[in-house]
Amino acid sequence: MLTQIYEITSPTEARSLSLIGGDHVGVLVGDGRFPRERPLSAATEIAATILPPSKLSALFLCSDLELIVQWATELRPAILHLGAAAELVSARDVTELKQRLPGS
Repeated sequence: MLTQIYEITSPTEARSLSLIGGDHVGVLVGDGRFPRERPLSAATEIAATILPPSKLSALFLCSDLELIVQWATELRPAILHLGAAAELVSARDVTELKQRLPGS
């Protein structure tokens, strides 16, 4: 069984979840369009405290592909979770993201 915890809000929470064995430590990242999103600077601080074998999962609710590519390139999450409505992010968009972000 994998454990996935989302909406981590601080480095302390991320480190604690890593220490107790959480598999995926999720951060809701974005530019403030949606409630509870963490800006890139906060997400970067949180990501830096995640201890292996736990992995960073970056959750994006926005459909702004350029922002997703830019921020995911900086964060380098093991898991890129797209949460935008299906009508906002097409299969072609997902294919483009996979090409532009190999390994995520």
